[in-house]
Amino acid sequence: MLLSYGFSKFFEGQFSYPSLERLDRKIGDSSPMGLLWTFMGYSKIYTVFGGFCQVLAGCLLIFRRTMITGSLLALMVMTNIVILNFSYDVPVKLFSTHLAVIALLLLIPNVVNLFQLFFMQKSVQLIPERSLFENKNKQLVAFLLKLMAISGLQLIVIIMTVRSFFDKPLNGHNLKAIYYPEQFTIESTSVNRWQKFIINDRYATVFYDEKRYEDFDVKVDTLKHLIQLKSKKDTLNISTLNYRFSDKNTKMSLTGFFQKDTVSITFNIKRKEDFELVNRKFNWINEYPYNK
Repeated sequence: MLLSYGFSKFFEGQFSYPSLERLDRKIGDSSPMGLLWTFMGYSKIYTVFGGFCQVLAGCLLIFRRTMITGSLLALMVMTNIVILNFSYDVPVKLFSTHLAVIALLLLIPNVVNLFQLFFMQKSVQLIPERSLFENKNKQLVAFLLKLMAISGLQLIVIIMTVRSFFDKPLNGHNLKAIYYPEQFTIESTSVNRWQKFIINDRYATVFYDEKRYEDFDVKVDTLKHLIQLKSKKDTLNISTLNYRFSDKNTKMSLTGFFQKDTVSITFNIKRKEDFELVNRKFNWINEYPYNK
């Protein structure tokens, strides 16, 4: 489990970069787990470092001569994860606790020697771990199987990451942003007014208020300037709208039929790079703390 969770952190498996919806959400409206996932997903370096520690601990645990070192590292890593899970209400509290306890149990036979080594500054001899097989050939086979297990798991993670990369649309569009209605005109009252409109690669979300929203599959024709919205609740409900940018791409107008009614909407645009969290880059030297 240490290896699988660790390798998943090398790519966007467990923690992905905050989405437009997450960036636009007020911090007070986030769940504790959502806040933790945003914190971890924002920093790729920190996430990869955490994954590296888990992978290193898992690899060291596999081999008999490095089991104690692996147990110490696994105990430190899993203790940190357990505290995070309990502090941010992550569902896998008991599972992570079990892994930390297992790492602790592996250290029990050498706990006295480790105490004397770290706290009494004494030279100690750790209890040698007996090999499972006496035969040299069997030991070699076991060693190779361990290497194959590590390599196989890493290969699976790489394949899954490559598949997710190629699953992304090849002809991406430039409409990925959050749109806030400035003017909203409809011919009837059967259509709810939009509070905001978020467009991603393959889906879009219309927010009618803070709690009511509707998800759509989205297709964009950049040549004809058309957006097709297909409701995920009712696949027969398909709307086609015409879009136009104006005012140096800071505004967008949307006209056409939405849910059988004619709408005309003018939006103010906020793209991902307009958020301070995304726009703020690394600085070696800060004259003053930048804590907003």
